[in-house]
Amino acid sequence: MVWVFGLLAFLFVSAVGLVTAGLVSNLWPILTGRDVSIALLEERGPLLPLRVMILVFSAPVLLIASGLSELRDASGGLLRWWLTLPTAVGLSFVQGIVVVVSLSAIS
Repeated sequence: MVWVFGLLAFLFVSAVGLVTAGLVSNLWPILTGRDVSIALLEERGPLLPLRVMILVFSAPVLLIASGLSELRDASGGLLRWWLTLPTAVGLSFVQGIVVVVSLSAIS
């Protein structure tokens, strides 16, 4: 019975991380007019740490989008999809832990 609560906690924290990644990756183009991609790192300047943070927080959504395009094109086969999906879930879990701990520290 304890594993059910652990699984629910994992799913909740992963969902929080995935929602955060979706919000960040959709809010950045609205504010700046540029898509979130690795091209954010090409420009040097005082905003480079912000762009790195945006890219890191958007990583789960970018990995899922990349995996879905590979799955649709079937160029990389299912192996790439099965490698990117656990990576995206793991990143969203870690990101969700950061968000949940940060929000619980505020309150």
